[in-house]
Amino acid sequence: EMETKHTPGPWAARRVSRQEWHIDAPNGDPLLRHWAWQGLAAVYGNDDNKVAGSQVAKANARLIASAPAMLAALRAMVGMTINSGHVSDDMAPALNMALAVIKEATGETE
Repeated sequence: EMETKHTPGPWAARRVSRQEWHIDAPNGDPLLRHWAWQGLAAVYGNDDNKVAGSQVAKANARLIASAPAMLAALRAMVGMTINSGHVSDDMAPALNMALAVIKEATGETE
């Protein structure tokens, strides 16, 4: 298991207003001595288009909040695939895409 540098999940999306959501880490981040972290990140919509802006803010907040769980699931799937000892030609592009996005998300490309 690779060292995790990001704030551990789970993360949660919390609506602040129609155009603003916050990403919280309810279990905090022990490394930063946050025992419950509200406002890890903020996600904004668009006041110029209130309805669409509100919908986009909500969708973006939910996507961001699910990032730690998606990373863990992707790592598990990649591990199972590699450990199976057989990566078929049709699976290789998806596996390579998964490995690339894991590297991007964890900063291994820097």
